[in-house]
Amino acid sequence: MIVFLVRQFNDIDHIVPIVYRLLKDGKSDVRLFCMNIEIDTTGDFRLKYLYEKFHFRTRYIYEASKPSLMHHLYCLLVCRVPRMDFLPGLGWLGEFARNLARRVHASRITGWLYDVRWASRYLEKNRIRAVVVDYGQVTQFIYRAISEAADKLGIAKIGAPHGLQFWLGEYWTDRELTKEKIDYGKQYGWMNCMLVESDHAKKAYSGKGYPAERIHVLGSTRFCDEWQGVYEKIVPRSELPEDDGRLKVIYFDHGSQYRMHLDEVSDSLKAVAELDFVNFIFKPNPRFGRPSIPSLEGKVQIDSHSQSLELIRWADVVVNIMSTIFIEAYRQKKIFLYPGYFTDNHFYYEQQKVCWIVSSRDEFLAALRGIHEKTMPIPYSEDDVRSFERKVIYGGEEGADVLGQYSDFVLNHPYSSAGSREAGPNRRGQFVTE
Repeated sequence: MIVFLVRQFNDIDHIVPIVYRLLKDGKSDVRLFCMNIEIDTTGDFRLKYLYEKFHFRTRYIYEASKPSLMHHLYCLLVCRVPRMDFLPGLGWLGEFARNLARRVHASRITGWLYDVRWASRYLEKNRIRAVVVDYGQVTQFIYRAISEAADKLGIAKIGAPHGLQFWLGEYWTDRELTKEKIDYGKQYGWMNCMLVESDHAKKAYSGKGYPAERIHVLGSTRFCDEWQGVYEKIVPRSELPEDDGRLKVIYFDHGSQYRMHLDEVSDSLKAVAELDFVNFIFKPNPRFGRPSIPSLEGKVQIDSHSQSLELIRWADVVVNIMSTIFIEAYRQKKIFLYPGYFTDNHFYYEQQKVCWIVSSRDEFLAALRGIHEKTMPIPYSEDDVRSFERKVIYGGEEGADVLGQYSDFVLNHPYSSAGSREAGPNRRGQFVTE
């Protein structure tokens, strides 16, 4: 059996496609567990698709094994009751249940019930061959208990990407400038290996401390053709503003901690929203559901509910700094505009010249007017985009079977030696190289 663990919205985006392929091929028994009780495992459209197509249900990790009455009570209180539909007039009871669940989940009770012994029993009893996790820190949720149990039993911990890596340069966040640089050897070293989408990503992670020999380039599960064909059919539709002749512009927010010039971002986006030929929507990061710049609230049109793909379908221009969703702009034949002056960081797509780069507010506004009036050509070509996609979606190999490669890796990985971070024979006695 292969166990997958997720914790946030975008982790689901990148891990569900692997689960889908394993279920489709029927090569292994699979379990998908959510670490975060804030995620609705029955309402999420990607998880619902797995249930509707394969009758495959996603559960919270705490429901994986209930060896005692206390575990049963915990799951009822933390996982089940908060998701119940309460009668009209009893909404306050539902809110009380959710708040109580959060307090219990954050308490020492969780660590006491779900310790290394609990994890070891579950992993051993179910003959788990690998635990696939998103790039998370071992200190979060009950990752440490599962990690230590997996080490004791010689079970591989495989890191699957929760996004795409496009960073350039030595410093990425404000924290790195004032405290310490990111060390992925320390942060992600608890995972036996990392699976990444591109050679660029491998170089970026190894350049910040993670051993290069433990990084495997397999492509992007989220944006490969096989999963895109599914995703575009299942994404929930939204009611968005009708086309009124104005230029439709969407901005994807990500976070304020990435060396951003927040006043410039705020002033520029307000200026865009005030253009009479522009219909502007601001999309907050799905992790937070609100703008990273509070001063924009009430000043621009904010959409926290529509799916990003739906917003890109609606838009003419996609404005983005670091969200990987810009890949959808290419697929939907929309213009990708990159206001590089918003941040001190630089990115791979900027280097590869597959975006419309603007370097000031005046350039930004002028570019939008030129697009609307059709007086400015797009400064990157379809050939540029195809070459870029081959590198970052297909691991450098045209038409690669990305989901097949991920499926094969988690089934035949070489990381099965207990307590070891070195490649070794797996349980079938095979040694699989990259």
